[in-house]
Amino acid sequence: MTLDTVYSINGVPIRLTEERWDHIVDKRPYMRRYYDAMLDAIENCMARRKLNNLTTEPSRDELLSLAAERVKLPEGKLWLTYEPDADILYIRLKERTDPTISKDDIDKGIIYDYEGKKLVGIEILDLYGPSCEG
Repeated sequence: MTLDTVYSINGVPIRLTEERWDHIVDKRPYMRRYYDAMLDAIENCMARRKLNNLTTEPSRDELLSLAAERVKLPEGKLWLTYEPDADILYIRLKERTDPTISKDDIDKGIIYDYEGKKLVGIEILDLYGPSCEG
């Protein structure tokens, strides 16, 4: 069942289903209170996002440099996944991860994923900066 539909920067409908919402709040219960803000961010803020006028995919070095401004990156091999429409960078600290615990620093826009006590992933929200002013 579709709970809500909003539209991306390219006018593509994004449907939030009951199953997806349940999945989100099952892993991060605090997100329940951000339902309306999340929909607003997708529909309104992303439409204004400029991503520093990116016209090409950012290089690995650029992504790592931006990440290092926000979080201390661990030594060793890192696997990167960048989602330009959402401006989210996910850094895996090993090739395959299966996080069991997530901890966030919402003020910094960082989510840390753990397998037990071992850090296995870092998600950086708004890598190029906030999507909305104010």
